[in-house]
Amino acid sequence: MVFGKSGAMPALFCFFIGLAAPAPVFAYTVSFVVIETGPVQAGVVRDSANLWENGLMDVFFNAGHIVSNAHTLRVDREILKDFPDEVQGDIDEARQGGVDFFVMALLDYPADGKAPGTAVKPRQIVLKVFSVNPYQKVYEQGYSGPIRDESAQVKNAARSILSHLGDR
Repeated sequence: MVFGKSGAMPALFCFFIGLAAPAPVFAYTVSFVVIETGPVQAGVVRDSANLWENGLMDVFFNAGHIVSNAHTLRVDREILKDFPDEVQGDIDEARQGGVDFFVMALLDYPADGKAPGTAVKPRQIVLKVFSVNPYQKVYEQGYSGPIRDESAQVKNAARSILSHLGDR
């Protein structure tokens, strides 16, 4: 008999199970926070925070990563440190939750006197990526000046970040 005492049947079974088993999949857990900086002007609409937060999270989620976010912060001054004090609680919470990376988007708005009801776009956007364990900045990129297609820029920025996380 072919599958008798020779052990061919168990070997064949293991071979086919090995082919059918999916390859191991690796996903990072990534938390996002958006910080708007610059003076707050009454009635002026700032709609870029939602676009950047949702756009970054969508690209990461569609790439198979687990995403979460902290609430958007608004600070009336320029952020000079790599990691501002205002988000320390968010990074601590992310660390306790097992997050691998923390992505911070800093959207700096101009102090131009816009009319109430008009939309204003950031004059500068800086994205910073921190690994949580060990805690260190692993990537930074910035954009200045008017961004014509902000939605496309968000997706390109997220893809750029993803390409750098693959090395970790």
